[in-house]
Amino acid sequence: MVRAAAASAPLLAVALLLGGVPLRAQEVTDTATPAVQGYAPAAAEPATADRATSGLSAFAGAVVLPARSEAEVEQATQAAARALERADADLARTAERRAKANELVQARQQRLLEIEAKRKQADKDKLKSEKAALEVEKKAAERQKILAEEIRSLNDTEVEVAKKAREVAVAKQQALELERQLVGKRAENTSPAVIAELERQTLVAQKKAAASERDLAGKQDYLAGKRLDVYKGYLEPKTK
Repeated sequence: MVRAAAASAPLLAVALLLGGVPLRAQEVTDTATPAVQGYAPAAAEPATADRATSGLSAFAGAVVLPARSEAEVEQATQAAARALERADADLARTAERRAKANELVQARQQRLLEIEAKRKQADKDKLKSEKAALEVEKKAAERQKILAEEIRSLNDTEVEVAKKAREVAVAKQQALELERQLVGKRAENTSPAVIAELERQTLVAQKKAAASERDLAGKQDYLAGKRLDVYKGYLEPKTK
């Protein structure tokens, strides 16, 4: 048994040595493999980019920009169209009121000039009672002129608010049009890169619309305060 083991030892050693040759050859081959493997990833880069873009698009669609149905977007678009119609109508009405207020200011100014001319004539003719009456009338006309000017200023603010409301309606329509395109591209399984760009544009448009809406809220708050001031100014002469 010992002899058999002794006899097989050289054969085992030779087998190990011979087995080592392919192992070394494999190691050499492995060292040469990186050149081939280094080329393969370069060809696979577009697929990696597509997967990254696809992942971004899926995230944006699910979290940042939740998907809405075409019917929901259409309903919102119709609401925005009606809001734009109302804004156009409000702008026309406020512009008309502004024109009438300006005419009223000019009329009050003309009335003051007439009263002042009569007052001077009464003073020249030594008509003290008539002069005193005209002075009272002049003070009343001056208050009316100031109120007319305040109303005209109020109408100027109303026009600004109406213009801003129209701007908001247009901004919302633009954002909804982009979202409508996005819904269509998602349904068509368009390229992830195209969808991602539409999502970006939609989010930018929505941000712009939101900023315009905040500006509108500020102008509406200012307008409400101004209306209250004009109202108090109208009541003031009657409470004295």
